Amino acid sequence: MSDITSTPAGSFFNRLAPPNWWQIGLVASILALLILVVIYLDDLWPELWRDGFWSILITAPTIVVYILIVARVLEPFHLRSMDSLRQISALDDEEISLMIQETEAASRKWAAPALVLGFAFGFLGAAPWVAKEGFSWTMWYLALVTGLMFALLALALQRSAADSRLSNRLQQGPLNFDIYNTSPFLPIGMQSLIVALAFIGGSTIVVFFSAAGQHRLVFIDLILHGMLIFLTLLIFFLPMRQTHKVLQAAKMAEQDNLCRHLAEAYRRLEQMTLEEKKDILPFASEVSLWQQYEERLKAVATWPYNAGMLRTLFVSILLPAIVTLGQRLLALIVSRLGMG
Repeated sequence: MSDITSTPAGSFFNRLAPPNWWQIGLVASILALLILVVIYLDDLWPELWRDGFWSILITAPTIVVYILIVARVLEPFHLRSMDSLRQISALDDEEISLMIQETEAASRKWAAPALVLGFAFGFLGAAPWVAKEGFSWTMWYLALVTGLMFALLALALQRSAADSRLSNRLQQGPLNFDIYNTSPFLPIGMQSLIVALAFIGGSTIVVFFSAAGQHRLVFIDLILHGMLIFLTLLIFFLPMRQTHKVLQAAKMAEQDNLCRHLAEAYRRLEQMTLEEKKDILPFASEVSLWQQYEERLKAVATWPYNAGMLRTLFVSILLPAIVTLGQRLLALIVSRLGMG
């Protein structure tokens, strides 16, 4: 099998490349300049730092830049997981290329609608034309950047769905792998982990800015963090369901094979004569060997992650809660000192 990175131009893996670092820096600079322009035009300096107003201006641009960074960071992990699957796929290069082209066609077909619908959702939701104070550059700025944020989110979700469909299709085809060596599937688990961590990072940004200026923990905080934990676990485990099915089926097939061998060995024991049972060492060695294989098989994981990935995930899940506590504590200290 050829390497995924050498796939001919125009394939799914040579789609629109994620932005490079200087492009991300340029977007961040433009958004920062736009914030300063809006502050100047609406003369927001006197009230900018009151009641966390600054966080309203900066949240959406920060998420936009964060999405671009995540797109850049995630791409190598996606390519690595696809390459690993391609190496164990029993399909030939022509079949895989056709599958890739079909996925790319569907992905390009829905990319523009995803962008338009996402932007419309964010822009119309902000409704800058209904501001009570009349025309406001700030409201139109918020509508624009919120629309941009939701457009990028919609595109990211659409791309993620296309990637997931391709991964599942490759895993549904015949695969050549050893159930005692599941390392070819670990890149899929690593990709799921990185996506989950990206979600945690985005959630932390939103939680931090939404908590600006507040110094009390309320019941809604518990609900919010509970939902974030639940969604993070879903984002981590759902993309690996197909891999779990593949490994579980292979494990059960191997288990059935071992049971047959053990059953045949015990039948031979029943049929042995007394003379044959005197020299039972070869039989005992055979049974012991199959039992060792059985114990080893029981230890085979059917989910493509390891203990290190789980530790990273569960420690990271606490990050939004830690940020919230830290922000509220800082706001409380500032309030007690009479500085806010």
